[in-house]
Parts: sequence; structure tokens; C-alpha cells
Amino acid sequence: MSNNKNYSATNIKVLKGLEAVRKRPGMYIGDTGEKGLHHMIYEVVDNSIDEAMAGYCSKIDVKIEKNGWATISDNGRGIPVDIHPTENIPAATVVLTVLHAGGKFDKDTYKVSGGLHGVGVSVVNALSEKLEMLINKNGNLYQQHFEKGIPVDELKIIGNTKKRGTTIRFFPDHTIFDSTEFKNKILLERLKELAYLNPTITISFSDERDGTKEKFHFEGGILQYITDLNKSDEVIKPIFFTGKLENMEADISFLYNTTYSENLSSFVNNIRTPNGGTHEVGFRNGLSRVVSTYNKNNGTKAEKDVSLTIDDIREGLIAVVSVRVPEPQFEGQTKGKLGNAYIKSEVHKFVSEYLTRYFEENPLEAKAIVQKSIMSAKGREAAKKARELTRRKDVFSVGTLPGKLADCQTKDRDISEIYLVEGDSAGGSAKQGRDRFFQAILPLKGKILNVEKSAVDKVLKSEEISNMITALGCGVGEEFDISKLRYNKIIIMTDADVDGCLRGDTKVKLLDGTYQTMEELSKTYPKGGEKFWVWASDENGKPVPAKAHSVRVTRKTNKLYKITLDNDSVIEATENHPFRLVTGEYKRADELNKNENILGDREKREIKSIEIIEVPETEVYDLTVDEHHNFAIQAGENSSIFVHNSHIQTLLLTFFFRFLKPVIEQGHLYLAQPPLYRFKKGKTELYLKDDNELHTYLIEHGIDGVDFGDEVSKAELLKFYKWVSNYRASISELQRRYSLVALVKHLIENSNEFFENGEFQFTAETESKIEKFLVRDLQYLILSKEISENRIGLFVQTKEGIENLTIDAELLSSGIFRNTFEKYGEISTHPQFQKDSDIFQTLNDIENFAKRGSYIQRYKGLGEMNPEQLWETTMKPEFRQMRQVQIDDEIIADNNFKLFMGDEVEPRKQYIQENAKNVIFLDV
Repeated sequence: MSNNKNYSATNIKVLKGLEAVRKRPGMYIGDTGEKGLHHMIYEVVDNSIDEAMAGYCSKIDVKIEKNGWATISDNGRGIPVDIHPTENIPAATVVLTVLHAGGKFDKDTYKVSGGLHGVGVSVVNALSEKLEMLINKNGNLYQQHFEKGIPVDELKIIGNTKKRGTTIRFFPDHTIFDSTEFKNKILLERLKELAYLNPTITISFSDERDGTKEKFHFEGGILQYITDLNKSDEVIKPIFFTGKLENMEADISFLYNTTYSENLSSFVNNIRTPNGGTHEVGFRNGLSRVVSTYNKNNGTKAEKDVSLTIDDIREGLIAVVSVRVPEPQFEGQTKGKLGNAYIKSEVHKFVSEYLTRYFEENPLEAKAIVQKSIMSAKGREAAKKARELTRRKDVFSVGTLPGKLADCQTKDRDISEIYLVEGDSAGGSAKQGRDRFFQAILPLKGKILNVEKSAVDKVLKSEEISNMITALGCGVGEEFDISKLRYNKIIIMTDADVDGCLRGDTKVKLLDGTYQTMEELSKTYPKGGEKFWVWASDENGKPVPAKAHSVRVTRKTNKLYKITLDNDSVIEATENHPFRLVTGEYKRADELNKNENILGDREKREIKSIEIIEVPETEVYDLTVDEHHNFAIQAGENSSIFVHNSHIQTLLLTFFFRFLKPVIEQGHLYLAQPPLYRFKKGKTELYLKDDNELHTYLIEHGIDGVDFGDEVSKAELLKFYKWVSNYRASISELQRRYSLVALVKHLIENSNEFFENGEFQFTAETESKIEKFLVRDLQYLILSKEISENRIGLFVQTKEGIENLTIDAELLSSGIFRNTFEKYGEISTHPQFQKDSDIFQTLNDIENFAKRGSYIQRYKGLGEMNPEQLWETTMKPEFRQMRQVQIDDEIIADNNFKLFMGDEVEPRKQYIQENAKNVIFLDV
């Protein structure tokens, strides 16, 4: 750390040039989307972190104001305010207006630094619509304002102060960024990370928009970080070591757990390096050398015969490597990879020396790591043998291709594509409907193995995955070669509709051995509600307890598969609901065969018959099960069978992310977008991809059927009722997640009674208004209620049954509540809006007019489309819609795959594809 406490204008070095920032912002902050927007805050925070690393700052406050402004304050030394020796203006003004001006470029000010510093804060200024700088220094409070990087006044003293530090307030320029709305979840993740890396500081966050408040301070530093990252059983206790080397400082902490994947997070001067670099290589090489040497010197004869590689040592490793370097060299402006060559050898030496001593002093820990690595090596050898079974002698030789693959005729990879299709029935339609010249089809049946929870040798023994690897031709692991990929586009084609579902009277087996119907459970444990225990089966078919939640109606249908078992019990399910066979394989209802055996909790159940039945329009249900993704349902007296609840698309994405990541990175992976609806009226026939597209079409073609007079133009009417349609969809989503949706809707539509300055009022008066609405207007009976300064709890007897609702920060700050609130705000300010009118009824009238004489078919599965329909809607290049899969933030994506597909049993509230900042899809 520097002993230079006199931080003045002479420490600000100038390199000039701010003109290009607004023209090419992506060169400085990565992009102008969500990632670049939040990078603006990070750059300001990083300057404060540099003050902390130099020993002059202990507190950083980040605040998002109600008006969308971001405010970052610290208690550091404050940016220098004296006149700069070469620029003849205050140094603070130089820092805000000149590119490459800042203390970073003076080695005496910051020995190490992470933010762009000068580059960063000046870029933030250039890309902000408005920015305010406040500096507490020398007993004075200084202030200056800027607009789009240009000063609108001079730096001036506006008061006296005993404080010290810098405050930067800014509002991003909406002409630069796609959106100027900051998101809590993204910011909190980075701020929490910084607090782990800097255990001497406290970082506070507040959001005036929803009342969120967080404070991060971790005295345990990165040792606490890896402990918190670990979600599985530990093989060894966490190890931490720190040291000052010749040209750098390093903090390293790691542990091993029982999983099969590595989770290594690395940082340089507090900047995450998602693509690794020389510090990661040095750590892995040092760890590998020590483990291998210890095994050779201390292992049994059989153990010594095992040759350990770096990959073997990585299995089950959770590590954080943080280095501080005076002049780091990064690859690219976003600093994804460290390039300083000398760091590799320094870290290698540091790790080797420390761990050698540690292993000598802790032989049990050393032995545990060696045993874990040997198990990995044996798995690697087994995987190698499995790969040899799938390796092709010639990538274009059809002799070794999977039997179910309908390959294309061309050998030109640039134009060829392969569809990975869910189910044999859809695969058959796709084979008949495709263009055989350049389109290949590989049907995938049943459930794809969850690779997040499986060793690599088991993954490669999976028939479906082995078929995929063979068909793609590029291999996996040590055999992977992207140049041998046989297809330019790999297209995952699964149903547009939701996962398979069961009738509402299907009984689920609870942990206490009793049964409850899906319909009953949906009222007690709705989406977003509490969890409950059910019986599931583990990967070996053994019954195990599991947490379930989110029991919900997924759709309505008039066609079901009736499956009669050998004990004459009957299960009725949609065509795409998977059942677990005794072999461990999962098969959809439409793929099951007579005499096949379904896995039961006590004994297997043989299928006696299968038939398709027509039923009156019936609601079907599904639920979510953490960890095991299956659950037991009743199949006769004292008998249960296991069914699945995980989507094949999620499982396929997990496989590609874990084993074929370069395929995603180089833009080869796509998701097909089959339509959900077919609309036919007269000679008009078209396909609509989802509910939103259907309702938009109906509004556009039904608006003329309702008399609105001449006061509002047709264009405004269309805009208004599309808003109403979106609002109706949000209300439906609220209804799926929360009880008492009528009350939630009432709070939104009468916000002036319950909110003040954007804050919900938890008062007796508010509770009285809520009670009046429930009892007088809805004629419900309130069984119990609870009110506190930040919570109102209600237990209510409705006409349908007993429902409970908690009004608190979790509800009020949820994305769906805020989204619905904003949509109603749009509607209520439109000239067409009338407070007491029934806008939903008018919307129904518009849509019903458009529906007259029409036929609307909802596709419940790809198999319902004939080959011609599948070609026209989903496979024909001129008309199809696809989404390209990209990895926007690899580290967060990695953590989310672990969360949703691994052994983590905490709430999994969204599927991986719903997490917008990790795996993103581009419409193409």
C-alpha cells in the first residue's frame, strides 16, 4: 500500500481524448445493453475500492433513487480539487472530462488498481444525460454539474463539512442505452462479491424504488466466500493462504466437495476475470504438482500407478484466486483474461510452497484430496473408453451414425443443420417435412440425463447423449474438435407448450404416506407459495424425500392418454408427460408401450393398456420438485409410480453448456420457435407463436367491430387495448403465483389509497381499507390477520376455499407485481381509460368479433402438426423463427446451472432460460 497521503492535482496524470466515447461507447463499457448500463456503476464503485485498497476508505454506499439516478459515495480522500499543473483547471474537473486522466497513472497514488480510473469516471460522465460530483475535502463541500460529459458550471464550494470522500450522482443517457433501468439483482451480486474480496470495507446498497436495503461486510473474506459458494458436502475443510510476493500480492482459498465440476472464480485487483489467465494457470499447475507429488511419495502401490492430470485435480474444486498486481495486462477492454506472463510462475511457486507445508502438517486433508483426484482419474479413463465407442472414423461416414438419425444429403457444413427433436412422433413429422438436402433430424426420446449431477463416464454411457455426440461429430472432452462439427446450426426443437401435465384428481404421495390431489395442493401450495415434502426417486431408483412447490394449472385440454396398469389402476396424463421406467429411462405418455414396466416406490407396475381418450375441456396440473425432478403419484391402493417434471430443453442446454460450450460460444446452437396457435378464417390461415401474438392479432382485426365513436383515433385505440391485453396477461400471471389476486389487483388499481410517494403504507388505516374490500365488496370472511410495520398477513375464507396472502416487501418488490403496477399506470393515463368501465369486457368484445367464423387450434405438442405444417411454421428458412443461444455472463450462467440442475435444494423459482442476464436468446 502507498504511504502517500497527500493526494493532490500533481497525482492526476492526463492522457487526453473523450470525443470518441459517445460515438463508440461499446469500446469502453462493453455494450450499450444491460451489461454496459450496470458497468457504469461498477466503474465508479471501483474507484472507491481503489481508495480502500490503498488504505483510505472503509465505507461505500450505492443508492438507486426513485427517479432512476444512481448515487455512489465513499469516505475516501476525495478527488483532488486544486488546479492541475498542465490543464489549468481543477483536477476533479480533469478527472471527469478527460479520458485517461486519474490517479491510476501515477504509481505513487495507487500501487494497484482495478477500475478504469479516470477512464472509468470520465466515460461514465460522457455517457450520462446528467452527472453531479460532490467532494468532501479540506473542510469544504465542492460541487460541479455535467451534461453528456460537458461541464455546465464550475467546481465551486457550497458549504463546510467535517466529512471526507467523493459522491457521484448520474443518470444514464437514454439515447445511448437500450434501457436506463438498473436492476437490483445484478448490482447486489457484484457489490457482495467486492465485499468478500475486501474484508475491511462495508458496502451498503439501497433502492428507493422498492425499499430494498442490503449491507455487506465479510470479515472472513474469500474464506467465507468459498464456504458460501459451496452447496454440497465438503471433502476437506476450507484452506486459505495469503502472501506478498516479489511483484504482487495474492489471496487464495479453496475446498473440495462431492460434486463433479469445478467452480473457480479469479480476480485481479478486484476485477473478475471470467476467462481466467496466468493467475489461474499458476494456481492449477501448483495445485496439480503438489497433489501428484504427494501421491507419488505417500500413496499405496495402486495409487502411485494412477497418473493424475490437472483435469483430475479440478473435479469438485471450489476456489477463489485473488491477486493484486501493479500493472495488470488484460486481453480486451472488458478485462476478461489476465496476460502478465510472470504471474504464472509466481503463483505456481507460491501455491507449491504453501501447500507442500500444509500437506505435511495435515496428512488426512492431503489424503482426501488425493483420493478425490484418483476417483476422477478413474472416471476419466472410463470416459475415454466410452468416447472410443462413440468416436467416428470418418465424420461423413453414415455407417457409424445413430440409427435414428435421418442425416442430410450435403456434406457442406456451412449450409447443413440438425434438429434435435423431442419425441418419436414429432421426429417422424420432422423427417417427412424437412428439406432432406441440408436438414438432418435426430429424435430424442424420454428424459435426457441431467449432466449437472452426473460423472463424465455416466454421461457418455447415456444412449441419447452418446447419439448426439456421435451425430455432431466434434467429440467431447479431450477428443473435442470444433472443426469436426458436422452442422453449422444445431436446433433444439421442443414443444411450444408447457411440460406434460396430469389431471387435477391425480394424487401425489406426501412424505407422511398420505395422498393429496393436484387440485387440492394447488390451493395450499400455489406458485410462489410455500414448499412441501413429497416422495421422489433418486438416480438409482430408490425412494427419497424431496421438496416440491408451485402446484399450478398449466393449461386446458380435451385429449388425454389413459394408461391402465396391471393392478387395474388408471393414470390420465397429457401426451408429453414423462414416466420413469424400471430401466431408469423416462418415456413420454405417447411413447409408452404395452407390457413396459414403470418404476414404483414398492414394486414395478406393468402397463396393461394405453389409449387416447376425448374428454370435456379439462384443466391439467403440474408441480416443481427440487433436486430429483420427479415425484410419486398414486397408482392403486398402497402403490405409487414415479413421473418426471423437468423440461427437455433445460436438460439439453445444461449438456451443451457443460460439455460443448464452444458450440454455444461460436454461435451454432439455436432454439426452434414452433407456433402455439393456428388461426384459420375463410381463406386466411396463419400461425401465431404465443398468446401475446394471438391477442395482438385479434385486437388488430377486431377493433372495427366495436363502436368507440370518433374521439380517439384507431391507432390510439389499438395501442390502448394492446396495453390492456398485456395488463390482463400480467394479472393472470399474478393469479398463478399468489392467492387473493382480486385484492392484489385492487391494491394496484387504487394505489392512491395504499401508497404514498411510492411506498406502501403498513398502517391500521390501510388494513381497514383492505378488510372493507374483502368483506363488503367480495363478501369474504377474514379468519385471522396480522399487521406490523412492514407486513400484513391475511387468512381468508373465500367462496372457493381458504386462501392466505402476505403483503410484504417480497410481494411488493417482485418483478411481476412491479410489472403489473407499471402496466396499469400506462393504461390509467390513456384518454380512452375510464375508471369504472370494464376494460377487460371491452377487450373480450373486440377479440370475440375477430374470432367470428374462425377456427383457432392450440398445438399441445409438436406431434400434433403434420409434416407440411411443421415445415411451413418451424423449419422453412424463409418463415421460421429461431433464437440463438448465447452466454452473456459465463460465471453467473455457471452458478445458475448449478442452482437449477445440481444438488442445490434451495428455491428454484425460474427455469434457466428465464434468467435474462445469463443465457440470452436472439431472435433470428
